Amino acid sequence: MRQFSEIEKKILEAICAGSNQMANLVCLFLDNETVRISKANDASPMAIFIDLKKFEGEEIVNRAYSITEKIVVIVNLLKYLEANSLITYFLPSHGRVFSGNYTRTQELYDYWQNHKSEYTEWPFTDEKTQTYIIENTDYIILPTEELRVYLQNKYKSKEETRHQNQMIATWAAIAVSLFLGLFGIYQNTGTKTQEIILEKNQKKELFEIISAKKINHKDSAIKPTIGISKNSCGKSSENNKK
Repeated sequence: MRQFSEIEKKILEAICAGSNQMANLVCLFLDNETVRISKANDASPMAIFIDLKKFEGEEIVNRAYSITEKIVVIVNLLKYLEANSLITYFLPSHGRVFSGNYTRTQELYDYWQNHKSEYTEWPFTDEKTQTYIIENTDYIILPTEELRVYLQNKYKSKEETRHQNQMIATWAAIAVSLFLGLFGIYQNTGTKTQEIILEKNQKKELFEIISAKKINHKDSAIKPTIGISKNSCGKSSENNKK
C-alpha cells in the first residue's frame, strides 16, 4: 500500500468512521460554501458548481481552486481504494438521484437557500473528476476490513506490521543474549576472584600451620638438651665426690 498525504489520511479516517457518501467527504473541506450537482438549464447535462460567498479580489479564486483541488484528491483516492479492493460501493434503496447539494451543516444549507444573491457560482472544470462524482454521488462507500486494520495499525499494512514485530522480536533476542553473555562474564569474574581469595586464604592458613609446626619443633628440640646438661652436671659432681 502506498504512502498517503495528510489530506488523504483525513479522508480515510472519515470513511472508516462512517462518512460513507461522497457528500460527507466533500464537506470535510467546506466552510460556508455549497457544492451543487445540478443542471445549468433543462437542456444541459448534470454538472458540478461551487457556490462561494462573494469575496474581494483574488480571494474567491484561491478559495475556488482550493476546494477544486480537495475534490480531485478525494476522487483520486477513492479510485485507488476501489482499484485495490479496499472499498466497495453499493446503491441504497432510494436508487439514483443524480443531483445534490453538499453543505457542511443544515444551517448553512438553509442560509444558502435564502441568500443566494450573496454567493458566486463557480463551475467545476475537471470533467473526469466531475463524471466520477456524478456517477457515484448516490452510492454508499463501504471500507473493507483490511482498510480498517490498516488505520488501526497507524497506517501500516499487515506485512509491515509483521516485519516490525519480527524486528522487535529479533532485537529482544539480541538484548537477552547480550545480557546473558555479560552476566556470564561477570559471574566468571566473580568466581575467579573468589578462587583467588580462597587460594590466598588457604596459603595463609598453610603458612600459619607450617609456622606453628616449626615453633613446636624448636620447643621439642630444646627440652632434651636441658636434660642432658643436668645429667652431665650430676656426673661431674659425682666424680668430684669420688
